[in-house]
Amino acid sequence: MPRQNPIGKTVQRQLKTPYGLLVYQFTPKRVKNMNIRIRSNGQLYVSASPRVPMREIERFLESRSQWIFQAITRIEARQQAERKECLQYWGENIPFQTQIIPFDKPESIKLKGEIAELLLWEDNEAHRKLCMQTLWKKEAEKVFPARFEFWAGWFQEKYQVEAKKIRLAIKPMTSRWGSYSKRTGTIALSLFLSSKPREFLEYTIVHEFCHMIYLNHSPAFHALVEENLPGASEIRKKMKKSPI
Repeated sequence: MPRQNPIGKTVQRQLKTPYGLLVYQFTPKRVKNMNIRIRSNGQLYVSASPRVPMREIERFLESRSQWIFQAITRIEARQQAERKECLQYWGENIPFQTQIIPFDKPESIKLKGEIAELLLWEDNEAHRKLCMQTLWKKEAEKVFPARFEFWAGWFQEKYQVEAKKIRLAIKPMTSRWGSYSKRTGTIALSLFLSSKPREFLEYTIVHEFCHMIYLNHSPAFHALVEENLPGASEIRKKMKKSPI
């Protein structure tokens, strides 16, 4: 019989059911009943007393597997619909409509009040994504340099570092918001920041300039970020919940 892991320690498990392979996160807890919870991201979490045998837990899950898969499917469909119907633009979710255009005209996005119009050669996910990325890149090239220059001047005057010699690079980074290279004297910012709230941009620039003073993420580093951008810790929490 499979043994349970220690109380409070979560492990991922799998269970074959008549409706497919069920992947779930299991945590033994001091509770009376077995509990099933499906989070907003579609992940399934299960908890039960360590006294309950795993075979009993899995029998219970199998008996509820149809309901579980239906619930997860509804969540995934809703997330897909939200991604399809809205354009993220400086933290706003703007509903959009598409219009097919001839191939001899460039694809583009027109912002019309509270609605965006996507002018596409073909209405599919690849063309929508490319069109949106073009918009974010244009916004990044228009907005990022001025904010970058402001903070470069701020750090150079306040800390006597050669911040004004740092070059700005705007890149389609999807694994991080920004990066600082002491070797090349460059701060790179993700162009996708222009799809997020503007405070994400301010935080990222300040964060990277602080690396000129601390090349780590020590408490002193985070204190320096907070000193220059009050409320930075709250912005960082929001950014962790809003991946690129």
